[in-house]
Amino acid sequence: MEENLLGYLLNALDPRERRDVESYLLSHPEARQRLEMIRQAIQPLAADQDAVEPPPGLRTRAIARVADYRCRPLPRAPQVRSARDVQRTWWRRADVLVAASLLLVFSPLVVPGIAYLHHRRDIASCQNNLRSFYMALMTYSDQFDGDLPKVEKEPPRNFAGVFVPILHDGGYLRDVSVSCPANGSNPPQCVTLATLKTLHDSQPEKFREYTSELGGCYAYPLGYWGQGGQLCGLPGRRINRTFCCPSWQIGRRSIPPAAILHFMSVTASTTAAKARTSST
Repeated sequence: MEENLLGYLLNALDPRERRDVESYLLSHPEARQRLEMIRQAIQPLAADQDAVEPPPGLRTRAIARVADYRCRPLPRAPQVRSARDVQRTWWRRADVLVAASLLLVFSPLVVPGIAYLHHRRDIASCQNNLRSFYMALMTYSDQFDGDLPKVEKEPPRNFAGVFVPILHDGGYLRDVSVSCPANGSNPPQCVTLATLKTLHDSQPEKFREYTSELGGCYAYPLGYWGQGGQLCGLPGRRINRTFCCPSWQIGRRSIPPAAILHFMSVTASTTAAKARTSST
């Protein structure tokens, strides 16, 4: 009720609220005192009150104005476009900046990564080629009572690469290369032992040319000298502890001792020279 005292003084209350305030003032003397204080506080405002008469016909013109606007058609509301209807370019500026940043970060890693993959591929190719030679030698050994292809003292089998035509004649070589596949595949020449004997008898120069290339970049152990100066080949059952080192490193991977063709081409040339020298 206290909040209606100012409205009571300014005649801003409706009749029901005005009666309630008068009843409250009759029963509360302190309320009458506060009402008197409010009257004294707002009394200076009466000096600034000007009696302004509204222009004639103001009410009529205001009502006509409102009616005029109400009779006009309202403007259409703007159409809300869904996210699907909004055309968006594929590449925004932020996308281009992110793509450029990723390109700058990862482009230095592309070339080393490709080189590493090629290196691993070359290692795998070399390992598979060695495994194929090993399987061919072990298959030959199984069929010949544990013996490996033997290098003879006398020609035409007196060179280290003779294991290639021996395995080829028996049909044991399949999809192999006599050079490292990382340097290019080099399939073994289709030269039989009978052809070698014919070349040795009729064309010695061509025979020496064939014998220097048959083994490729791989070499083959000559065996050992037995009692009486006999050249003996080693049996396959002792190949792991006789011809091979504990392990052979190709790149960063260790190849098991069972892969026996780990010698370089210089070893092949040396062993072939020794065999030819011993036969003369």
